[in-house]
Amino acid sequence: MTTLQTYLAAKLAEDGYSGLAGENCGCTLEDLFACDGPAGDCVPGYRHECAECPHVNCNDGDSCPVEDGGTGCCISASKDWPEATE
Repeated sequence: MTTLQTYLAAKLAEDGYSGLAGENCGCTLEDLFACDGPAGDCVPGYRHECAECPHVNCNDGDSCPVEDGGTGCCISASKDWPEATE
């Protein structure tokens, strides 16, 4: 039997998404629902590499609003980079 997590990951991939984006967090298809917060507010998202992130200190998790738990990427609802922070 397919779980909701497996089904959702397959559907997101089929539609061209890289994971889920929430407020101040994100998760990749390989690690959906990784955060402890409610997933009901998450939206399909796109992966952005932190090495090119316009946010200050993306990998520290404090400066990037879409940082993905130190995995080296951000998941954002936008296909383009979100606005940079100071």
